[in-house]
Amino acid sequence: KSKEIEEFYLTNFISKDHTKICFNNRVVKIEYENKKLKELIDPKFSHLNSYENEEITYRVCKIEKKIVLFKEGKFIGSWGSNEMHEFQGKVSMELTSFFHNKGDSEWTCVFHGSTLSKKEKSIMLTGDSGSGKSSLSTILMKNNFSLVADDFSPISISGNHYNFPSSISIKQGFYKTAYKLYNKLKNQKEYYINDIKGNVKYLPPDNKNQMVLNTRCNKVFNVKFGENLSNEINEVNKGVALNKILPDSWISNDIKHAKSFINWVKETKFYDLTYNNDEEILKMINKII
Repeated sequence: KSKEIEEFYLTNFISKDHTKICFNNRVVKIEYENKKLKELIDPKFSHLNSYENEEITYRVCKIEKKIVLFKEGKFIGSWGSNEMHEFQGKVSMELTSFFHNKGDSEWTCVFHGSTLSKKEKSIMLTGDSGSGKSSLSTILMKNNFSLVADDFSPISISGNHYNFPSSISIKQGFYKTAYKLYNKLKNQKEYYINDIKGNVKYLPPDNKNQMVLNTRCNKVFNVKFGENLSNEINEVNKGVALNKILPDSWISNDIKHAKSFINWVKETKFYDLTYNNDEEILKMINKII
């Protein structure tokens, strides 16, 4: 049916809005059929807006109640209203491949996690939605950690984590603390995501910190925040840790990538991290890395 969709698109698509995103000296243009579709992608990347000439163009429209994505006029896929996470994941993967000039076959896995780096040492934060993962990323970024990726951490066959240059999504419950760290967040537009995530604002990476395009990451922390929780970091069994994070991850089924993933697991330490105090957990993370 993709050919029919392509033909429909070629004769009926009208761009009502667009954005250009520049990262790593590469510019992509995304055209949208309407502003509502634009808000599914653009807020995370508004800090990268550009007026330079694009190298490649994506187009997003709605056909038969499905969101449809095209690349240079070619149909990539379509997603229903209950598949927005999958749609946004595909867009994220497309942009990551473009920004780093890599093909789809070069990626070993993508974690639902945030990667940060400090003095050539990198960590990844994982955890369920609402666990305090993005909040801790914000705290670390304010304390000289470079944000490599928020909520979407891709790893290549080399075993390196690559930069996904989106903003951090700050949930409403963390606004008050985040404003103290980054006063500019007060002026950022608020977006409603869904009934689970509620309202969020997007905090761009701190440009005072060194930008890291790719890094070796061999420490993973499964994060949980709670006022009644203690500030603790405990190393856990690799199998137990993977059982927590793999359900929300994508892993290539290619044998070379499988071997690369296993090698990464072997050299990586996994921890459970609970916290209720920003300063205390910051000290503990700095000590362990």
